[in-house]
Amino acid sequence: MKNIFRMFVLVYSMVAILVSCNSEQKDPLETLSSKVWKLDSFAGEKADSLSFANGMPYLEFDKEKMHVSGFSGCNRLMGGFTVGEDHRINLDKLASTKMACMGVNKETDFLAALGKADHYKVKDRTLQLRSGDEELMTFVPKEDQ
Repeated sequence: MKNIFRMFVLVYSMVAILVSCNSEQKDPLETLSSKVWKLDSFAGEKADSLSFANGMPYLEFDKEKMHVSGFSGCNRLMGGFTVGEDHRINLDKLASTKMACMGVNKETDFLAALGKADHYKVKDRTLQLRSGDEELMTFVPKEDQ
């Protein structure tokens, strides 16, 4: 009887481990495209209205069209993106409208940093865009702010 109980516990434990391992693997495109991502920090500092006087930048990823769109602090932005193994990301063919905006605006720096991003990480409802070991910027879901 003890052997049957031990076998049951062993099988149950193995199933639980397999299920938990499988549940952690999400489609990376689903993770990116399920939210509108609002800028939270940029160049190691908290993003604020002093740096982006015309509104906080945000990104939205469309996994069906492999298209990214959003707002860069003054202008609308759009382009393509690809995602590869190990959370590689490439934001390519980025373009923006060309409105003139008054006040302090780090839009040019923001767009340049987007072009440098080569991988991303999503942890605790925060999207990090990185270049090598350098964290370029972080985003949080728009509804969280």
